Amino acid sequence: MFKYDFALGGQYDITPRFSELLAKSIRPKAMLANGHRTVEGLFSTLTSFQNPLGKSIARTSLESFEYTTLVDLFKKQHYSSAFFQGFYADTLAGTMAQKLGFEASYGKRSIKNRRYEENHWGVHDPDLYGFVVEKTKELKKPFIIGINTTTTHDDVVPKGYPIKRFTEDDVLNERLNTFYMSDEATYDFIQKIEKAYPNTVFVLLADHTADILEDTNFHNYLIPFAIYSSKLKPKYIDEFRSQRDIAPTLIDLILGDYHKIAPEFSGKSLLRDNNFFADYYHNGVLGVVKNNIAIETVGDQTNCFDVSDFKLKDISCPDNTSEIKNQIKAFTNIQQELLFKGKTKNFATFR
Repeated sequence: MFKYDFALGGQYDITPRFSELLAKSIRPKAMLANGHRTVEGLFSTLTSFQNPLGKSIARTSLESFEYTTLVDLFKKQHYSSAFFQGFYADTLAGTMAQKLGFEASYGKRSIKNRRYEENHWGVHDPDLYGFVVEKTKELKKPFIIGINTTTTHDDVVPKGYPIKRFTEDDVLNERLNTFYMSDEATYDFIQKIEKAYPNTVFVLLADHTADILEDTNFHNYLIPFAIYSSKLKPKYIDEFRSQRDIAPTLIDLILGDYHKIAPEFSGKSLLRDNNFFADYYHNGVLGVVKNNIAIETVGDQTNCFDVSDFKLKDISCPDNTSEIKNQIKAFTNIQQELLFKGKTKNFATFR
């Protein structure tokens, strides 16, 4: 998406509505996902914890452990919850969403009222969002919901959708139109929900990346992120943030001091904390982004890059590289040890 999207350093204005919302949102420069699959993005987002390096907890013994989750913390404050996706409800993602606290899970079989044919994955975003809008009328208020959309998982838009011309490359142009279609549908959904429930906080992100043109370790985890509400003052942080930072930020924003409510969360709040870092792991390479510099380590080899404009520029490593490397290695070792022992709540003692 960063390769294409004008709002994120690309060359095509394919998400003008998202660009509009970015200017009104709490947002970092960008975010780094903690995995390559929806189940991995869900886990890191909702638990503020690393996934097993290069893997998921799904269908492993780790799935049976108890985790403090964002959804459960809201449920303790009497929020109802539901998870929606354009795919089948009983996918790994749907199962994971319920494991991590969502009470109900809805998929494409539940969505009867449709304007468009399905793509290879499921129901297109306008039809999915229409279903969600209707379901929120039935949910007990207040509520926390998650939506996993489908349109950008495929390279084509449905028949009958008006195509815009971004490039003379017809194949690429149709792919770009999936982003445009999703952007318009998301904006329309936000307007409808905002009208019905003016205090709603919207969290906009990708759970993971796929089909990366710039196939670098860094770009494999680079995702957009924003928190939008008409009731919130916009804030821009010129740093890359981690997917693990989402849960602490939302707790801080809505429920109170996350240090007291969920000290076991390993991320930081965009509203309160300083000294940010975003970590990633790809094919044996451990990476960390701090102060717009990506430091990647594999074995005894270390490489550093300036990523301030979302591109990798080779640079000499800063003087504090060894210190940062040791910190991220220690952090990762602690996260992985607690994760595999089923003791993630003990991370509070390491903050």
